[in-house]
Amino acid sequence: MNNVMTYRGYSTRVEYSPEDTALVGRVLGITDIIMFHADGVAEFEQMFHDAVDDYLQSCEELGKEPHKPYSGKVMFRINPELHREAAIKAELAGKSLNEWAEDALRYAASHPIADDDGNPHGLPITALDPEMVRRMAANTQAFHDIVKAQAALHSTVGLSVGVTPSQAASAIAAWQKEITNG
Repeated sequence: MNNVMTYRGYSTRVEYSPEDTALVGRVLGITDIIMFHADGVAEFEQMFHDAVDDYLQSCEELGKEPHKPYSGKVMFRINPELHREAAIKAELAGKSLNEWAEDALRYAASHPIADDDGNPHGLPITALDPEMVRRMAANTQAFHDIVKAQAALHSTVGLSVGVTPSQAASAIAAWQKEITNG
């Protein structure tokens, strides 16, 4: 089940109000507050479309920019342990924490938060390149397990996680040869 609708680049979330015994929505991502309600889904969708069209027309008539201006600065508090883990992941990826967080937010913002049945998706796994994995792995088995997990994710979920299954097999073989000859 999906409770999000998008029209002309604007989104709304379908919610039910028991007080009003109606579906209610609000146009998201703008500074103006535009709300609407309807008795059924088809009417809700039409009301949403009408609200967006009216908003854009009003902005044009007023000479106003229709989108909320965002500064690019995001301040939020997180658990200190999560902060530590994110900083380590960023460092391992050769990025600043801001760069790493921006990548994670970009990925999350560009992917649905749930599938068509309403099941939530997990957050993205940071892509690891084979060279970084080699540096991280303490032994052949750990390296093999990491690359095998990445290859499994790549083939079953379709995520781009830094190595393809064939690259993983080649990297494992080369690394094992290097260990044996070293």
